[in-house]
Amino acid sequence: MKIRAFTLLEMLFVVSIVAIVSLLIAPNFNNLRAKQRVTVEVNALLGALNYARLLSISKKRPVTICGTLDGTHCSRSWSQEYIVFLDQNNDAQRDEFETMVFSHRPKKDFLDITWSAFGRKNYIRYLPTGITAHHNGTFKLCHQKLSLIRAISIAKSGRARASKDSDKDGIHELGEGKPIDC
Repeated sequence: MKIRAFTLLEMLFVVSIVAIVSLLIAPNFNNLRAKQRVTVEVNALLGALNYARLLSISKKRPVTICGTLDGTHCSRSWSQEYIVFLDQNNDAQRDEFETMVFSHRPKKDFLDITWSAFGRKNYIRYLPTGITAHHNGTFKLCHQKLSLIRAISIAKSGRARASKDSDKDGIHELGEGKPIDC
């Protein structure tokens, strides 16, 4: 009975090919993972905006979404956490009697999320009709790699839409076809 086995030379050859292929795939895998994380954060923010709008219509009450540093008070920072709450007294601050219906903490040190709006408000208030209270503007989700920068635009009608790579150059643009400027 003859036993078949691999020689040391054959084994070293296979191991070296696996190592080379792994080295070639690793950078692409990291890029794919970073792109996926950006997509997750864009979808989370889009979902929160759409949920706030839908809630304002269904509850027939103003709903506010804002960035927060402490989980309660609205601030200009959206990168640490953002919250959605029923804003009963229309002051754009969550009081203890107002129900928080959603919160999200983006992955730390990955994206810088900024909101620039008409009237320089640090929050978005959806009215019972689903439109914003003149809070149209743009979220910028900034990353150190140009190909991972994204934006979400909100119209006065309350509709939110994500940026697209319209010209297929690997960089997302705003509605006018201009690359997103972080």
